[in-house]
Amino acid sequence: MREDAPGGALEEPPGTTPPGRQDHRDRRPLRSSGSTEDPLVGQEVAGEEHDARLAGVRTADWQLWDVQGVAEAIESYWAESPAEKAHRDLLAALCTRYLPAPDLDVLEVGCGTGRIYERLVPRLVANERYTGVDLSERMLAIGRERFPRARFLAGDGYGLEFADGAFDVSLAFEVVGHLPEIGPFLRELVRVARRTAIFTVWPAADEDGGVVESQEEILGARFLHRQYSHDYLLGQIREHLPDAALDLEVGILGAGCRAYALRRREGSPGLAFTRLFPVQA
Repeated sequence: MREDAPGGALEEPPGTTPPGRQDHRDRRPLRSSGSTEDPLVGQEVAGEEHDARLAGVRTADWQLWDVQGVAEAIESYWAESPAEKAHRDLLAALCTRYLPAPDLDVLEVGCGTGRIYERLVPRLVANERYTGVDLSERMLAIGRERFPRARFLAGDGYGLEFADGAFDVSLAFEVVGHLPEIGPFLRELVRVARRTAIFTVWPAADEDGGVVESQEEILGARFLHRQYSHDYLLGQIREHLPDAALDLEVGILGAGCRAYALRRREGSPGLAFTRLFPVQA
């Protein structure tokens, strides 16, 4: 891809697995393969058509983490799954690129039970410089019990209660795929970051501006899952951050998971693609 043209299909760096070749569900055996009545499941739709049809999806499906037993089941899987542990290794390796020393203020949105915090502290982030935010009170309770020195707060990524530029770096790992709308979320993630905002996605197989939706069932609770094409993500960033001057770096993690790093820069507003790189633990 040309550095001045961030749209279109991404060409993978040597030694990486092309997105879509290995479904992210391979890492999530908790997923139910049962039928669903939701008309969007398994269908790829794009842009305005998708946003219009999304009104028919129960938006509460992304807020069910505190249904009895769900948080504990997910935490148990995160703790025991070799694939999840390997994925966290990659996320930690990604963070070394943007956290050169443990003297930066870091916000993690969707921190869950603190599994990423565990990998970052104290080598990459000092305890007192880390803040984790999550919607799930149950996951936060697990995290606070396990990591009493951490700062875990209840909050919604659509309305972060922090000042502009309150943190050097903001993180959102495996979060946007659970949200009914990502543009406002990304705007908040960038707003609170002085330097860099980083989020990860599992990409849609087609790079044509599409979105793929499915649902996951855990202990009777249904969860929204969304995969996005590169073009769709770029459109959301441009639409919701029109006045920001940002450089975009895209990292490829293992089985096709992508990390999007939006780095602030001086100059006129706009989004400029700078590099594509593999992430290795």
